[in-house]
Amino acid sequence: MHPLLRYFILTFCVVLTVSCASTNNFKLPKSEKDVKEQTIISKSIHINKERGLNFIGTENLFFVREQRNNQSSRKIAIHYFRFPAKEKTNLAPLFYLPGGPGGYFSEDHFYQQKKGPSAKAWTTEISIYNQKRDVIILNQRGNSNAPGDSFSNFRYRTFIGSPEQPMDLTALADRQYKSILQSVEDLRSEGIDLSGYDIINIVDDIEEIRSFYNYKKIALVGSSFGSQWALGYIQRYPENVDRALLSAIEPLDHSLDDPKFVWNMFKRLSEYAESDKHIKPYLPEVGLIEAIKVILTRLENQPVSISLTLPGDIEQSEIILGADDFRASLEFPFAVNQRASFESWPKYITELYRGDYNVLALWALQKRKGQITQLLIAPLMDNSLGISEERSLELEFREEIKWTGDFNYLDKLLRTAALTQDVGDSFRKPVRHNIPVLMLHGELDRNTPLENAYYQLQYLSKGYLAIIKSGSHSAKRELTFQHPELAKKIFEFMNVDFETQSFSDYTNTLPDEVELRSLNFIKITGDSLFEMITKEK
Repeated sequence: MHPLLRYFILTFCVVLTVSCASTNNFKLPKSEKDVKEQTIISKSIHINKERGLNFIGTENLFFVREQRNNQSSRKIAIHYFRFPAKEKTNLAPLFYLPGGPGGYFSEDHFYQQKKGPSAKAWTTEISIYNQKRDVIILNQRGNSNAPGDSFSNFRYRTFIGSPEQPMDLTALADRQYKSILQSVEDLRSEGIDLSGYDIINIVDDIEEIRSFYNYKKIALVGSSFGSQWALGYIQRYPENVDRALLSAIEPLDHSLDDPKFVWNMFKRLSEYAESDKHIKPYLPEVGLIEAIKVILTRLENQPVSISLTLPGDIEQSEIILGADDFRASLEFPFAVNQRASFESWPKYITELYRGDYNVLALWALQKRKGQITQLLIAPLMDNSLGISEERSLELEFREEIKWTGDFNYLDKLLRTAALTQDVGDSFRKPVRHNIPVLMLHGELDRNTPLENAYYQLQYLSKGYLAIIKSGSHSAKRELTFQHPELAKKIFEFMNVDFETQSFSDYTNTLPDEVELRSLNFIKITGDSLFEMITKEK
């Protein structure tokens, strides 16, 4: 099956699964009284060698107050794995933090390592850490996919729009805002204290588990929101941190993306495409960035009506496309991952520039057909992180918003609702410290742009940044597969004794930049992207 089609099926044939079934492996407390008296429930777990792995430890539910500032708050269960080190050392235990907000790890993730690159890269990394360190893989509170939360699914739904009208991102954000407020009201009526699902409580989940095991110091590993979670812990408990390895960096004051930095990513991607001799002759003569501006201006001035006959359909489907339809899919939307999206992107932009809107229409039709289920934990967490007034003003007047759209509009609406308490600038503003921090960041990271890492680096006395050239938001995973020996060396950062070797001596052995293999751009000529997708279906 063509990878473009595979993504199409996975993305739009929505299958809702109840992964909380894993919770059935635990003997959960049956009453509120039992919950109040509970601290931890554990069961032994062995991810065995038959699968090419060897993780031995426990799967756990740790009971904490939903809102630590309220002594009468109910208790909820935090899910995590704990794997004692295979070798006895004096190295600090390591907390591995998933991204999102909403990312999680289950036992199934270990057993998927032969099925896909993400799980394989993850288990390879964890194996290196676990050789000499206890490893705790900690899931986020309020995550409906992780075991432990039997009270609510923590999701909200929003209607995207109808085919008869072009997408309006501002109107969509207004509907999302109302959907979130309704979900919040429903959850509060169930007795759930949503104020507990903020950055402070999630940071203190780490601290409470650290204290429970009497760990003096801990090491931290996190990517994307996991890096922000780790930075929050460093900000609050710097004396307890041994070191940190972060990727796809998201500083505490960067929950809202900068349109300028996102636009810079597309500029870098354009440079890669326009330097490729195989596709350069077939690209728009004005260049890809200017082509985007032309497409947006065209759709702003006159939305277009598209008729499509899809495989299996008897009648044609009609849809009207506007500029916001394109803004919402500036990356090519039919791809198995971000890197594959980049490789299809020049052809996507070129076809749109030349007036072929079929792929955009196909994507927009699927988006319009129903409701999108989203995790509520993300707006709750981001609402607590907030944004400084200084940075808010910077983002407000970015001229690039004209091209990217105001993708922070919903977040600005939610700040007025105060779903969770804003942590304030004293928490958001980084404090310079001496904790060893190694950072990896993809040059083409759309989700957390490269400039985020440069910002964070200036506050690290012992900080090091390795840029992954042409790397995406999953640059660490891409590095693991394309340069396994270098990745292993970088992960061995967790085993360096900085009492006998200085941080600078160690980082001098690392490259400032790592070249991934060249992006394999799809040919501009030949079948259209629409034909490539629908032919295989």
